[in-house]
Amino acid sequence: MLALTVALVLFSFDAAAPVPTLHARIDTNLESSAEFRSHDAGPADDAEFCRRLYLDLTGKIPSTSELRIFLTDRSPTKRSALIDTLLASDEHARHLATHFDITLMERRADTQVPREA
Repeated sequence: MLALTVALVLFSFDAAAPVPTLHARIDTNLESSAEFRSHDAGPADDAEFCRRLYLDLTGKIPSTSELRIFLTDRSPTKRSALIDTLLASDEHARHLATHFDITLMERRADTQVPREA
């Protein structure tokens, strides 16, 4: 009898409406903002491009010498060459591994990816 009562109590509650996840609420707020929709980043100059690319692909800003080498290069394909170089670098592999470690392993950095090279 007690088991039947407990079962009735447990199953009598209506399922709560699903609560949107935090990232879904943030995305909704951002997408509804006129400022977000109208923001258009202009083309980046070479220095800004180099800095953004290093940050995105290696997680660090370029050194002074790395930036100077890129800025003095007159090749019309220097941007794609830098992309290829950084994608093939050990720094990119480590940065990507750390990103996935944090993203997929409960946001606890350094649990799976050793810091020493």
